[in-house]
Amino acid sequence: MAIVYDGYMVKSILFLDIDGVLNSIAYAIREQPRGLWGIDRQAIPLLQQIIDRSGCVVVLMSTWRNLYPLSEMARRLHEHGMREEVPLIGATPNFGMGDGRGLRGYEVEHWLSHLTQIPPYVCLDDDSDFLPEQPLVQTDIQVGLTPADVWRCVHILNGDK
Repeated sequence: MAIVYDGYMVKSILFLDIDGVLNSIAYAIREQPRGLWGIDRQAIPLLQQIIDRSGCVVVLMSTWRNLYPLSEMARRLHEHGMREEVPLIGATPNFGMGDGRGLRGYEVEHWLSHLTQIPPYVCLDDDSDFLPEQPLVQTDIQVGLTPADVWRCVHILNGDK
């Protein structure tokens, strides 16, 4: 099943966090002398694999959505090694700080509520504040995105649960 959303053909959706996914504690330690806490170029090929192997589009659910417009985020990802501009089609709303129980899950649920049909999707985050029925691939903030995480995302996005 594919739907059209804002001019994009949507087969599946990756809800993407940045901190703890496209960067990590290991990255911060490695880059400490330069004072960087940004996007780890070593994580970008893994993100590219998810997009290539699933044909997904990306919805940003990171706090970075409050710092940069989507076009700037797509440009930053491209500058850090994406082969082409990321199919970044939107961002979840920011419901603010709560008690942590499902907060990001409610933001994802709200974003999905605007679709007439919900294609396969996965939430890729180092946190676990999602709703029980939402598919989550949780990364380890110590290392960020791994090949095993990529495999799990691709299988969910391709409907191979």
